Amino acid sequence: MPINANVAKLTATAVKLARLANPDNNSNEAERDAATLKLAEHCSKHGLNVADIIALSQQPDAPAKRAPKPDAAKPTTDATPEPEAAKPSKPHAADAKRAEAHDEREALVAKLRATCAKLYNGPSLAVRSNPKRVAASVYADLLTAPKHRTTLQRVSERDESFLYTVIGNGGAGATFDPVNLNLDAGIFSRLASIAFIEAAPASAKLPYRLTKAGLAHANTSAKRAA
Repeated sequence: MPINANVAKLTATAVKLARLANPDNNSNEAERDAATLKLAEHCSKHGLNVADIIALSQQPDAPAKRAPKPDAAKPTTDATPEPEAAKPSKPHAADAKRAEAHDEREALVAKLRATCAKLYNGPSLAVRSNPKRVAASVYADLLTAPKHRTTLQRVSERDESFLYTVIGNGGAGATFDPVNLNLDAGIFSRLASIAFIEAAPASAKLPYRLTKAGLAHANTSAKRAA
């Protein structure tokens, strides 16, 4: 299959997923969340830009073109036409932009992992090594119903490295976005279970913030990394 036809097919699949994930369609929340996760995985796997795909999904489909009428039969000749020389392909600006964004994402993840390693540098750091983002809905569900739990007496250095990363790389008022910071969802769940994390107010630019207790524990832990 030609390269451009393959890209068109991959793009069409991504557009379908983006439309399924759109809140305006008739699917339920679970179906939209599943479509959102599949869209992110599909775009990451095939080097597609999610924002571009969402923009395409909001445009009406182009009307189908009618098949051209066949030309009248022409007399055959013995001469064999020479094949046209292949035109050199030009680098696609969108591909270059995606590659640049991926490199920037990997650099950010490396920086964040170095930060949390100041408090905990064992297996499974609080910042995931895989630059592919976890869906925002995963963290939202864990805040409401934590699947991994702990107690105040069992907060680990790994948990504290999560808090340390948040206060060093989050926003004002201890707000943060776990998707952008590539934070481990299991630790997010553990800290949510002991009320160290809460939803940020509507006026905040980021979706979550550390509670008063969570921030106090984070500041105490940060002293060990100083």
